[in-house]
Amino acid sequence: HRWRKQLAESRLIPGLETVGDYVAHYDANILIADRGIGEALDRARELGLLEDALVIFTADHGESLGEHDYFFRHGRYPYNASSHVPLLIHDATRFPAGSSVAQPVELIDLYPTLRELVTPHAPPADMPGSSLVSVLLGEEGPDGIAFAESEHGKSIFLAAQSLEWKLILRLRPRRDSDLIAGQELYRLADDPLEKHNLIETQPEEFQVLRRLLGAWLADTAKGSRADSPEVDEEMRQALEALGYLD
Repeated sequence: HRWRKQLAESRLIPGLETVGDYVAHYDANILIADRGIGEALDRARELGLLEDALVIFTADHGESLGEHDYFFRHGRYPYNASSHVPLLIHDATRFPAGSSVAQPVELIDLYPTLRELVTPHAPPADMPGSSLVSVLLGEEGPDGIAFAESEHGKSIFLAAQSLEWKLILRLRPRRDSDLIAGQELYRLADDPLEKHNLIETQPEEFQVLRRLLGAWLADTAKGSRADSPEVDEEMRQALEALGYLD
């Protein structure tokens, strides 16, 4: 089985023979974690610790359960199976309960958010990301664009996601030609599993996200502390492919 070849011998579980078995096992672990978190919050509530507490629940990544032929791993591709994670923020004294933000945000925004909530009078930190406090208060909407990157083999994947659309570029740096090896565009409302590539039929949406992706990459390059010539060359090639270098 192709999926079994992607699992190291140490990750094979006796008695689990099919993809469905492993998915069920994964779901069971989510249930265990959910119950544990619920018990911890219930106990904190009994002790009166939630009355003025800030509680944030999130995850550093998701897990691909076979989407795009990628089984029980994460980090190789920027598809939402791996990059879309929960983000729940609870503060009964400041934020209305039950509200939600539809537009995508990024985990890189968590530190600025915590900094504003915990030390609101401190000078701004020289770090990436933007506070989500105004968004949580319903005062203004977020930028509505989230970016992601990943690497597999000789390919680098860059992604830009709006509320409705997701663009993924596959780059092959250190090649003499065809730096952009693949382009994918998905309408997430109709295609949450990112199965139907609309790159040929939606040129306007493609160009909008491509420009935003290039601007994000250029901004990232300005703040990069990487001193590796190879990394710098890969960044230069990517910026050139996106039209940000002559």
